Amino acid sequence: MNFEEVGQVLAKAASYDRRTTGAADILAWHEAIGDLPLQDALKAVTVHYQGTDKWLMPVHLRIICDELANVEARAALAAYHEEVANAEVCEHGFLGGHIPAPNGWTRCPTYRKEIGWQRPSRPSDAFWNN
Repeated sequence: MNFEEVGQVLAKAASYDRRTTGAADILAWHEAIGDLPLQDALKAVTVHYQGTDKWLMPVHLRIICDELANVEARAALAAYHEEVANAEVCEHGFLGGHIPAPNGWTRCPTYRKEIGWQRPSRPSDAFWNN
């Protein structure tokens, strides 16, 4: 998000808890939540105040956005498994072999080669050591 979008998130929070916001607030919140998509952050404000009257902090937005993303990912994976379970066997003998999973992977190794699918690269060791 940019600074204006973070301001929108804080304005929505202010409509619930009557907080006042200024440039310093927007800058601080941008550092904490600037990487979140705007629509996710706005939805997280609503979800937060649907369940509590406690003051909203950046960590609350991050946790709720992570939970919403996990729910969406699980739903996409469940839909994939249901589609595969009801699919035909591909010409290479794999049930639902040409149906792509949420990450693009398919059950049929021959078809994966045909479409040029590659396994996502593993994060570097430096990533894991931080």
